[in-house]
Amino acid sequence: MKVVIADNMAWLANYIFRVEPATLNGPDVLLGVYAFAFQIYGDFAGYSAIACGTACWLGFDLIMNFRRPYFSTDPRDFWSRWHISLSTWLRDYLYIPLGGNRHGTWITNKNLLITMLLGGLWHGASWTYVIWGGAHGLWLILHRWICGQPTKTRKNLQSPISTGLRLTKILVTFHVVCLTWVFFRAESFGHAQNLLHALFSSWSISSFTLTTASLILFFVAPWILFEVWLERRKDDFALLQLYWPWRAIFYSFIVLMLLFFPPPAPSEFIYFQF
Repeated sequence: MKVVIADNMAWLANYIFRVEPATLNGPDVLLGVYAFAFQIYGDFAGYSAIACGTACWLGFDLIMNFRRPYFSTDPRDFWSRWHISLSTWLRDYLYIPLGGNRHGTWITNKNLLITMLLGGLWHGASWTYVIWGGAHGLWLILHRWICGQPTKTRKNLQSPISTGLRLTKILVTFHVVCLTWVFFRAESFGHAQNLLHALFSSWSISSFTLTTASLILFFVAPWILFEVWLERRKDDFALLQLYWPWRAIFYSFIVLMLLFFPPPAPSEFIYFQF
């Protein structure tokens, strides 16, 4: 996830976020944002998996920090799957001490917004991080206003949603997350504005667009298919239940990708800057 996915997406994302936005067209920006979405996922989740695996060697059992977040169907679901250690810390040490959802709708919304704003500020003293956190806070509030507060009873009574509706929710949630990633990655608020303007401007297909799309498909699609299989199995360790020949094929594929498709330049872990 770190070397093959994140680092190979890094140079694509870095190019889009470093050149003058006026020189980019809509598909270039969109694919650059996709590249960053998979870069930060591969980087953070890979970082966490390395930490969990190393801890296991030393006899410590750490929580899983990412659980296929890009298959989330709403913002609440996303934050139960993305950076779980941080989201649970924000819940337990900010949201609940502020009052949680115990004092009415207005206070609950205020607590959500404050928690996410501070979560954004925790990443760095920059308005882009504050806007990123605030956007997630407003999204959580909007979702809560539309769908209401879930309870155990309501969860148990809910019928399974159709495949088409679930897929639509996943795509919408993923693209809203990607929209917030623009602010997370941009150098400044003005830079983010210019990128969004380029995103919704010219939509011509360039050779760079085709190359970027091909590279994203080549490096990311196999991992997405694997996560689709895990999501359907509802088992984080389903791979370990397969017969050894299938596991050997999977592990061989990983090793071959590491050997034959290293990134053009190594990238340090994104998380090191926080």
